Amino acid sequence: LDQVRTKHWMSIGKLDDVFILALARKTGKPDEDIRKLVMLINSIQAKKTITSSELLELNSEIEKFNK
Repeated sequence: LDQVRTKHWMSIGKLDDVFILALARKTGKPDEDIRKLVMLINSIQAKKTITSSELLELNSEIEKFNK
């Protein structure tokens, strides 16, 4: 998220539909891909612990976003 904040000059305080559409517009990435990543981030942030498979999925989605 820090990369999004610094590279794209976006507030990361609220990861909602407005954020998703704005990030899609700025990056040119499909909003469906960004929505999946944001939903995963929100899900992980809501948990006290995460599994290794969730961590691997998050890493995969971040790498896909950074391509």
